[in-house]
Amino acid sequence: MSIIQKISTSHNINNVNSKQPLVSFIIPTLNSEHTLEKCLKSIRMQSYPFIEIIIIDGGSTDSTISIAKRYNTRIFKLVGPLGAARQLGFKYATGELIANWDADIYIPHRDWLQGAVQTLLSNPNASTLWVFNVLLVQLENDARAS
Repeated sequence: MSIIQKISTSHNINNVNSKQPLVSFIIPTLNSEHTLEKCLKSIRMQSYPFIEIIIIDGGSTDSTISIAKRYNTRIFKLVGPLGAARQLGFKYATGELIANWDADIYIPHRDWLQGAVQTLLSNPNASTLWVFNVLLVQLENDARAS
């Protein structure tokens, strides 16, 4: 799941020159070594500069934690359900915008986050953005064609 949510409306959405909000990526993990590096690299490669990454690890026994440490993340451990991990991430997030992320989601290009933040800030009634899944659309098209 990949969602960006507005958690504060205190940001001045009418002033384009105002300070850009911090985006907190909350990523629950459990033995995510096969996908986490690509995920974190895609976040850190964003042109948008105000990012924090919070890892909530459910007790990984692989190299998940060592990968997370290489990307300047804040790491918390919580063995429990996924919802509890996300809630713990919200508790420690300091950003005005929350990216509720999964360890197997990769941002497709450098300017994606900048566009997502601009979309949220320019639409005062918006509270959530969903990442468009190109693969899912292709699978649906293939299913219809058969």
